[in-house]
Amino acid sequence: LKDIKKGSINTLDGLYNKLTNGKFMKTATRVYAGGDNLWKHFGYEYSKSQLNMALKNIDDVKTWYRDMGEEFVEKNIRTGAVKTLDEHLDEASAWLIRNTYPTYSKVPPAIQNLRKIPLGAFISFPAEILRTGTNITATALKEMSSGNAAIRQMGIRRALGAFMTSYATGTGLVQIAQFLTNSTDTQ
Repeated sequence: LKDIKKGSINTLDGLYNKLTNGKFMKTATRVYAGGDNLWKHFGYEYSKSQLNMALKNIDDVKTWYRDMGEEFVEKNIRTGAVKTLDEHLDEASAWLIRNTYPTYSKVPPAIQNLRKIPLGAFISFPAEILRTGTNITATALKEMSSGNAAIRQMGIRRALGAFMTSYATGTGLVQIAQFLTNSTDTQ
């Protein structure tokens, strides 16, 4: 408020910049991102363990990339060395996390700019839910059509998880609440 009274903040952009660049906001952002990063790390390790059981050699990795609609890159672009199986599994796991977990750097600039108008500061979250929801479904369908039984199993688990998250859990909670309150949809 002191800055507004002194006139050093005289536009909404100035106020927005002051609020978002302050020490409190930077600390809060780091703490929030830390939680996201913890779950991404867990997801990465889990994905890698699944892929490690499913992809036994470089040919399996090539097939996985083809099934996902992605390009298989045999050599490290920096060193020119042929990648090991473990390096390919690292990259495949990272691809899964980047495309199925909220990654706010993937939010288009137009959506990011909407945060500056009074629609709410968390406009990026719904955009990421749409992106990741679509990617989860697409990845599950690709995995379920794989010739590799372990990859098909991953796809079925992914599809069931998406279904439970997007539909069944909410419907189940409504049914439980109606049972407990002895009510119906029409009441």
